[in-house]
This record gives sequence, structure tokens and C-alpha cells, in this order.
Amino acid sequence: MAQQWVAVKWLPNRGKEGAFAFACQAEGRKPWDFYTTVKKARGRKEEACRIARLCYAKFQAGAADAEVMEYRDSLCRELTAGQRPFLNQKSYDKHVAAATCRRPFLNKKPYDKHVAAAKFLRAQDVTAAKCLRAQDLAAAKCLRAQGSVATQGRLLSWLGSKFQARSLILACIPMEVQVREVVSPFFGSGAAELELLRERRHVKVRASDADAALVNFWQQVLASPQAVANQLSGIIPATRAVTAVEFDVMQRSLTRIREGAVMAKAPAVLAAARFWAVNQLCFSGQMRSRFQGPQALKLQRGREQKLQRVRVFQPPAALRLQLAATDYVESVRKSPKGALLFLDPPYLQEDGSREKLTRGGLSHARYACGPNFGLQAHTQLR
Repeated sequence: MAQQWVAVKWLPNRGKEGAFAFACQAEGRKPWDFYTTVKKARGRKEEACRIARLCYAKFQAGAADAEVMEYRDSLCRELTAGQRPFLNQKSYDKHVAAATCRRPFLNKKPYDKHVAAAKFLRAQDVTAAKCLRAQDLAAAKCLRAQGSVATQGRLLSWLGSKFQARSLILACIPMEVQVREVVSPFFGSGAAELELLRERRHVKVRASDADAALVNFWQQVLASPQAVANQLSGIIPATRAVTAVEFDVMQRSLTRIREGAVMAKAPAVLAAARFWAVNQLCFSGQMRSRFQGPQALKLQRGREQKLQRVRVFQPPAALRLQLAATDYVESVRKSPKGALLFLDPPYLQEDGSREKLTRGGLSHARYACGPNFGLQAHTQLR
């Protein structure tokens, strides 16, 4: 009973991606009863699998269904014309032993050129995808570098920081206005002031703050960011989180600075590092708050990234930014004629504040800059 391979059929509903089915049509059998037919005709299974793989490779390369079917028919015609059917296992073994050269599928493999073409197309796609990924990585790296320059002023977490609004603040100072000097008696995180110094090269800033520890931090960072980062590497462990005892020690040292303790050069850098560490360990930069365990774990996870931000900080020229630990009244009084006053006092919360309910009065509330500024101070500033 003669048997011939006549088709390789695409079954789209088999599995997630479909599958190719191959069949041997014979007398007394169903046209697509390929399981029993393949099992009977052992000599044809390899060729049918090869045709299926070639068609599937062409399908993956983006060929249309009609093109795949035409390609399938041509392969089947070549197979039928080049080989005669085998009726039993004995004739098949004899043919393999005596006429191997007539069976190109075992040695010469004439259809490998189609597989090679499909592999070449896939290799081109992979190469193009790698190039796109490399371009995306380079673009992302460039954006990160630009972002690091743009966010260098954000070294501190600060309650009421104007970091998000720094561009809007600069837009309120038109380029046509010849502002040569800016007086900022509430320096704080310095987000708007540092952005102004980067964007307006001709502007000088006279900054001050009532918090002596904050002023010392900025003075040391402006003088040598690397020295502050080196001190931070010593006081912030790499293998564990900062403990509550270590936090209390740093907090007490900052309190002594605010009370007027005199520092030498080396303790000044250490005090700056402690100020930064306490700032990162307090929720939302509230320097007078208690130890926060989750903040300590967060600092441990992002230790290297945060220290790198301190290291790469690019301070403005020394003559363009002057910092002093003075009262706002004195700073405003000593401001030069024609200078722009940038006044960003602490928030005024007179009613409904949690501190007023728990501590018996708004005047005892504690903020990042110290005691609450209060209604009287706001009125005096106006």
C-alpha cells in the first residue's frame, strides 16, 4: 500500500501559538489521521518534521498565510518527486544503507538555506533590538546625568521646601529685571536659591538662617562636599541601620551647636555630616522629631546613592553665595539697596495644629528651623 506525504497543515487552535500537523494520505485512512500514519511510516516522519519547522520559521519571519502554504506545497512537491515511498521497514533500511546520497535530508540538507535565512532574519531582529536597547540605556544615562545636575540642591529633606516650585519662583524674576543681589534670610534647604545661582550667572545671594547647625552644614558642603561624604561614610554603617542611641548622640551634638558651642575645623565637618544624617533619619526633614526606625532602614537601603549625591554636589562660586547664622531682622536690615528680598518664613499654623492641642500652645511648637515663627513674627516681617 503506497503512502505519500501530501501536506503540512497549520492548526492555529493547538496550544497558545498553534502548531503544524503533518499527514500521510493512504488508502482506507482519514486524510489527517497523522498520528497512526506517522507511526506506520517511520521513514517519513523526519522529513515531515523538517517541512513543519521550515514553514514555521517562515511564519515567524512574518510571511503571510498564503505564502506559507505555497512554500509548504513546494516543499512537499520536491519531497514527493525526489523520493519514492517505502512500503516497509526492510526496504527503508536497505535504501538508507545503499543509497544515502539520494536522501538529501540525511546529509546534504538542501532546505537548510531556508532555515539559515530565517535565522539570519531573527539575528537581524535581535541585533536591531540590542541597538535600540543600547540607545535607550545611553539616553537614560544622559537623562540621569542631567537630572543629577538639576537636583544637586536637594541634599536635604525639608518641611516647606520649594524644590518642586523652584522653576515657578525663578519665573517670577524676569530676565529683564536687572537683579544683581538677592537676600534670603530663611535659607533652609536652599532649593530656590541654588537654582537661581545656576540659572542666573550674574546674581549673588546673601543667605542666612537662625539655625547655626544648618548654616554650618551648608558652609561645609559648599567648601568640600567630598569631606562631608567621607565623614558620612563613617557615621552611617553600610551593613546595618543607624540605632536610636546613635541618633540621640547626633541630635544632642546639634543641640549644643544651636546653643552656641564653638567648633574647630574637624568637628565642623563632623557636625555637618551629623546634621545631614539626622535630617535623613527624621520624617519629612523635621529635625526636632524623634528617631524613626523606618527612616533608618530607608537610609540603609539607599546609603550609597545618597552619599554619591553629596559627593557630586557642585557648589557655586564662593563669592556668589554668602551664608551666615543671623536673625532674619538683622539680615533684612543689612540688605543692600536695590537687592531683591526672598522671604520664605516657616508656616503659620494658628488654629487646628496638633502641637497646639498636645503642647498647650502654638508658641511651643517645634519646626525644622526651630520654634514656630508665630503670628507676631509674620506681622513684623510684613
